[in-house]
Amino acid sequence: MLITRKIEIYFNPETTKEEYDEYWIKLRDLERDTFKAANFIVNNQFFNEIIDERLLFMDDKTSQKKLDIGEKISDIFKKKSLSEEESKKQRDKLYKELNELTKESRIFAKDFYLKSKQNSTYELITKEFPNLGSYVASSLNQSIVSVFNNDMKEIRTGKRTVRNYKKGMPIPFMKTGIIFQKIEDKYHIKWIGKFNFIIKFGRDRSNNKAIIDKVLSAEYSFSDSSVQIKDNKIFLLLIVNIPDSVVVLDKNICVGVDLGLNIPVYLALNNGFERQALGDRESFLKFRVRMQQVRRRLQQSLKLAAGGKGRDKKMKALDNSKANEKKFATTYNHQITAEIIKFALKHNAGIIKMENLKGIAQDEKNSFILRNWSYFQLQQFVEYKAKRNNIEIKYINPKYTSQMCSYCENREDGQRLSQSEFLCKNPDCTNKDDKNENLKINADFNAARNIAKSEKYS
Repeated sequence: MLITRKIEIYFNPETTKEEYDEYWIKLRDLERDTFKAANFIVNNQFFNEIIDERLLFMDDKTSQKKLDIGEKISDIFKKKSLSEEESKKQRDKLYKELNELTKESRIFAKDFYLKSKQNSTYELITKEFPNLGSYVASSLNQSIVSVFNNDMKEIRTGKRTVRNYKKGMPIPFMKTGIIFQKIEDKYHIKWIGKFNFIIKFGRDRSNNKAIIDKVLSAEYSFSDSSVQIKDNKIFLLLIVNIPDSVVVLDKNICVGVDLGLNIPVYLALNNGFERQALGDRESFLKFRVRMQQVRRRLQQSLKLAAGGKGRDKKMKALDNSKANEKKFATTYNHQITAEIIKFALKHNAGIIKMENLKGIAQDEKNSFILRNWSYFQLQQFVEYKAKRNNIEIKYINPKYTSQMCSYCENREDGQRLSQSEFLCKNPDCTNKDDKNENLKINADFNAARNIAKSEKYS
């Protein structure tokens, strides 16, 4: 399983001021040359494709066949009697014929270039951007050509244009271009033979230190990765290959995830009474509301500001405010979803069940909490983290999960006493106290348990 870890790094503090300044100049030059070289590669690869097309049209028979296939594809688009599936099937067949048709011209083009198209751009960028070095140039060329080839089908059909790269893109490098070392209690990195960095783990909520230790011990391997400069900080985007752990999961054990208003996330099992509440609604909303108030003040001041540097500064502050709020919400969802997966693995649960939230945005009663927390992002994070651990995700119909008793499945009005309390009204309910009276239970636990037990998939 491949994962990317974003790890902050900084120049070794033992370097002199002159060396420090020189390192930053080299790094900025490398960042600038990377995005320029990326666009250079794309443009030349596109030129190669145009040459291929021209070579193809040099053969009259091949040219006519290509035009005929093009007309057939156009006719399929016009046929309203065909279903979308049948139309796509016929078009794919013709596209395949078109690709077969161009094989001869590709062979001729290869002889024409005397080298592969990928190698042609590698040689060009090593001459045009000699400061990139082989570690960066090779990795950059390979990754850009790979993306370009994937884009070409949509470029040919007019669905997209040629990709454009901007300054600030990560600087890719071959995995042989980095060396990790642990000296006393510090983790050192020698990068592409020019730079000496030290890793900054900080609070290390992502457990990066343990991952680097396993990289050093060769328990984990890593692939071609990249370095990025952002807000005058340097980050290593390390792609690590983590072996799939052998965990025996039981598909009969399910975790129900209730996304609530009082407690953000409540977890429960379908076959027991284990539970866990996650998140702090008050601190989360307090931060987001404060950020929204800041944005409103900035927006009001922008209405009165004329053009110039003053307005530019306020616009930058507004953009930073939006970015900080988004970053906070994303980090919050990452922390919550990590705990959901941990809970499932702890109980060997093979399935996580969540509510289908389609239409939740129209819930006017709870609109305040809904617009301040991305439930959909949280579910996406759960999905890909569950997939890493071979846990299946299922979505259930959320109807009545809050009103029905999870012990006896009795449903009637008035059972949910408050946002936090639930009391079943069925006299025959199995959830009794010592006096044989129905017990009050946590309403979020009851909903999560109903979700875990539900078979009403949607």
